Amino acid sequence: MESLLVIGSSNTDMVTYLANFPTPGETVEGIQFATFFGGKGANQAITANRFSIDSYFISCLGNDYFGENMLDHFKKEQLNIDFIQRVNGESGVATILVDEKGQNQIIVVPGSNYLIDSEKIISAINKIPKLFTIVAQLEIPEKVIIESFKEAQKLGIITILNPAPGQKISEELLSHTDWLIPNETEFSLIHPENKYPDDTAIKFLAHQLNTNLVVTLGGNGIKICLKDGTFYKIQAQKVKVVDTTAAGDVFVGSFAALLTEKYDPLIAAELASRIATQSVTRHGAQNSIPSKEEILEIISSGI
Repeated sequence: MESLLVIGSSNTDMVTYLANFPTPGETVEGIQFATFFGGKGANQAITANRFSIDSYFISCLGNDYFGENMLDHFKKEQLNIDFIQRVNGESGVATILVDEKGQNQIIVVPGSNYLIDSEKIISAINKIPKLFTIVAQLEIPEKVIIESFKEAQKLGIITILNPAPGQKISEELLSHTDWLIPNETEFSLIHPENKYPDDTAIKFLAHQLNTNLVVTLGGNGIKICLKDGTFYKIQAQKVKVVDTTAAGDVFVGSFAALLTEKYDPLIAAELASRIATQSVTRHGAQNSIPSKEEILEIISSGI
């Protein structure tokens, strides 16, 4: 059985639900407050771990309460954390606002996520048996991802980059990325002319970067352009949106897991889209990830 490695962030999400986002200087009353386990890396790793593959996660946790609590959570999820790193300091946290339409605003304080050690990751890459796919996001230092992806490609391992949160990305990182999965905002930051991801812009960027490009567009579905020029659109399912906080992460984790299971990329994207759609009907980040049973049902139903 092939295995998958997610490298990335772990955060404790502190979420406030409210009717409308405040404007600068305005104080508003919230409706509800809750804490959830989050971090884009952890969200994607736990999603992938609900598939029939061996999933590993490498993150860096502080020695504080949040770090200990997160570690206990990973153990309960039965996520392989043999290569988790620990440092003195504070773990990552995120403050999230969710309005009545299910849209969100997020502030991330990286903490220990920015202290992750690339040498230890490279060592792990060479130790994990039958490693087929590596996934990363931008809530850890870009240099760490570059060094990890370089090592992965030397070994013939597929690299997947979710360029979130949105920012400019170096040509070096993009050159070592086999699959690039941005949302529409992240796409416009990567495109040299800051274009909206219409069909033409997506085809242009995929060709320019010589990479497989998957653009997630929320309620407008997904667009895919492969290296060979194949272009494909997936329509979003219509559901009542409650909270979009981890939808992109659920898609990335699901897509990566399905690629690792050797699904055709277009079928993998269709199935991952359906799995991610379920997540927006629930509150929270990892709380919204569909169960193993739900994922199996979606896969079994076909497309």
